[in-house]
Amino acid sequence: MSESVVYYAEVPEGQVRTPVNPPTRRGELMAAGISTSIIAAIALGMRLYTRTRVLNRKPEADDWLVASAFIVSVAMLAFVQKDIDHGLTYHVWDIPQETYHIGERLYGLLAYLAFIFSVSLAKISMLVLYLRITPHRWFHWICYTCIAVVAGYSIAAALVESLACKPLQGIVDESLDAECYNSYPAYIALSSLSVCAVALKRVTYIPFLEESEDYDWDATPDMILCYIEVNFGIVCASVPVIRPFFTRLLSGFFAHRHKSSDVKLSRLERNDAITTAEQKTTTERQLLKHRNMGPNESYDDRKNLSSCSDNEGVQVPDSSRV
Repeated sequence: MSESVVYYAEVPEGQVRTPVNPPTRRGELMAAGISTSIIAAIALGMRLYTRTRVLNRKPEADDWLVASAFIVSVAMLAFVQKDIDHGLTYHVWDIPQETYHIGERLYGLLAYLAFIFSVSLAKISMLVLYLRITPHRWFHWICYTCIAVVAGYSIAAALVESLACKPLQGIVDESLDAECYNSYPAYIALSSLSVCAVALKRVTYIPFLEESEDYDWDATPDMILCYIEVNFGIVCASVPVIRPFFTRLLSGFFAHRHKSSDVKLSRLERNDAITTAEQKTTTERQLLKHRNMGPNESYDDRKNLSSCSDNEGVQVPDSSRV
């Protein structure tokens, strides 16, 4: 059956083709995508809750921008899933040509465009937040300039990747005799404009991908870094807004702890008071007993003598008068 299937690439020396259940890195890529998306969803939910419930305000423009960034990141996750179905995370010599044809490149392009716009929306949301909370006009001009730069390089990156071939259909269809230029240098230059450490790490990995003969397998670490950059960008953009949520939560927690400590302290004070009263009563009883005894008598001796006199009818003289 495997002989009738045309594969995307020949098996290199030292490797073996696996027609049934071929090795894949699908698990680690989807685990990274889903887990980071959940973290981003929690951050976005806390942001909107803080805005509408804690601060009792309507969502602002920066909130809508972050929400849009999250929606686009979820779309990226869906595109990557479809890309995996067409060959991503597999060895190229294990991918049937029929499966790879058009689908892998198309969904790869859509995932990349979603990545660009999600990261840009998260960055612009932070700049819009700074515009709203900062009164200084000079700082406003800095924010406007940064917004223009972010929007500009995002559009440029999208165009570079979308218009890389002539005719354009050659971007997603390798069967066409299309003339395509190498978009990696532009990709590296645009990624270098990001101040994110994850983006800079990705830049160092791109030359390796450019020379890779097993791109769909080797691209998995780069895609994982893309997920981290996208979703933690949403988290970072939400942190300044959700700070009042934690402030109120922690203040309520410490207030409860303080109240509990006061209750425990009052109980301890009451127990100490009871113990002190019992000790005082015991001391008074002992003093009263010693007050009725002679200097050379003990209380037990006196008690024993009194018992003997009662039994024998003999009167015991009061030692205090001897």
